[in-house]
Amino acid sequence: MKIQLNQEVFLVGIGNNARYNTPTHKATVSKIGKKWFYLEVPEAFYVGRDHKFSLEDGICDGKGYMPEWQVYESEQSYKEEKDMPIIRKEITDNLNLSYNDLVKVLIFIKEL
Repeated sequence: MKIQLNQEVFLVGIGNNARYNTPTHKATVSKIGKKWFYLEVPEAFYVGRDHKFSLEDGICDGKGYMPEWQVYESEQSYKEEKDMPIIRKEITDNLNLSYNDLVKVLIFIKEL
């Protein structure tokens, strides 16, 4: 994950925070450390004040509990990650190939 100071990011609730609906906010990176970065979230100031986020995967530290928030570089990248399993399943459901054909497709893909 590439994070820069004053970068606009997309914040999404995960885990128990997304139990009934998934809260989302636009945020700005306010501080970057060696392992963590911090956000400024105008519409939910408590998120930026109370949480730090990993530079590796964008998930908040959770403070000993399950993480509640995850940061994405943009709203589009969040939608792509969310829709990827659905698209994969749809593709495999619509492929009516034999075992030998699937092996050939796999070999072809690995050669690319």
